Formats: sequence, C-alpha cells, structure tokens
Amino acid sequence: MNTLFNKRRGNIETCINFSNYAKDNIDSGSMFENRRKISKQEMATLILFADGVIRNYNEEAVRLLDYLPNELTGQHISKVLPQLAEIQLVQMQRVNPYLRYLSRKGHQFKIVNKEGTHFSGELMFRDMENLGLYHLRVIIYPTWQIGTASQQAQAS
Repeated sequence: MNTLFNKRRGNIETCINFSNYAKDNIDSGSMFENRRKISKQEMATLILFADGVIRNYNEEAVRLLDYLPNELTGQHISKVLPQLAEIQLVQMQRVNPYLRYLSRKGHQFKIVNKEGTHFSGELMFRDMENLGLYHLRVIIYPTWQIGTASQQAQAS
C-alpha cells in the first residue's frame, strides 16, 4: 500500500493510506457527480509542491502515466500535463481560480505518459496542508486513451 504522508497529532504519528485519502476527500459536489460511477482505481492522484513539482502519487498514477515507482517524484507536473507549463498553479496559498473553473467546467486536459502517448482527461484540483506546508492535489480522471474501447467507439 502506498502512503501519502505521515500526519502528526500530538505525540502520535499516523500514516494515511493514499487510496483511502483520495476516496474520502472527494466531495459529492465535484465535477464527477453526474458522470458514470468512478472507482477509486480509475483516478490517478498526484500531490504537488506549490511550485508544481510532484511530491507523491498513488499506484494508479504510476499505471496510467506508465512510470516506474519513484520516477514521478521530483518531476514537474508539466511533464505529464503540458497545458499547465505556463499557468501559475497557486495564488496566495490557494489553487489558481482559473484552474478551479476549468475543473468544474469539465475541461479536457491533454495528458502525456512516459512513452509519449497522448490522451485526455478531466482534472480536479484541491488545496492541502500538511504540517504547515501547502500542497496541491491533482486528481486525473482519464476520459480517452489510445487503444481503449472508448477510442474504438469514437473511431467507428
């Protein structure tokens, strides 16, 4: 099991399971509300520092983006989401309002995996704070990928 981070409460340090954290922290009013039911296995989750560098991720991110474990750590988010290269991700310790708008609108972001395969997906951006440090959580829900049944249906 992947762990997201250690959280301190008094003298007790508890590990939060990454997949449970992602599942428990997606609000019901999210962009996914009226779409088909999404299992937590389909959502790739990346945790970023405020400057866009990937701090942590779940197993689905490794699978979806075709990286080996630990290869994503330290990479800039624009490596997998090129549209974010020119966008300021954080403004005053909050997710850029423009990114929130795109997220709620259901904007299709271009995603690139390690092999250079392009596909699209919707993103959800969330603010996080851990031990006084700001982090940004990006949840990727792929909506189209080369070689999938949805692509074959669109082609016919």
